[in-house]
Amino acid sequence: MDAVFPFDKVTLVYEGSEFLVGFGKNTRNRNKYSVGLRWKSYKYDGSDNTGFPYDSSKKGVWFMIPIHLSAAFLETLKGNKYSKKDALDNAIKLLKEQN
Repeated sequence: MDAVFPFDKVTLVYEGSEFLVGFGKNTRNRNKYSVGLRWKSYKYDGSDNTGFPYDSSKKGVWFMIPIHLSAAFLETLKGNKYSKKDALDNAIKLLKEQN
């Protein structure tokens, strides 16, 4: 997936019908591995593809999970039909090694 603030490259570890969970290096936090959430559409602005959250220029951004909670949060997604198993396992491994 293309860059979306604050990631320079995002790996999706979960892609459900309503929201995404992404993993990558956070350019705003010393390039530490981080986890973020985005909703696929934002029903309140009349757009089907804006997603949420977004910045003042309507560019997508990620809601970031605190790093110390990220691995535990990802663990809760294991076994979910929308999770991408290999990417999820790798993200958990990298987060645990980083701490």
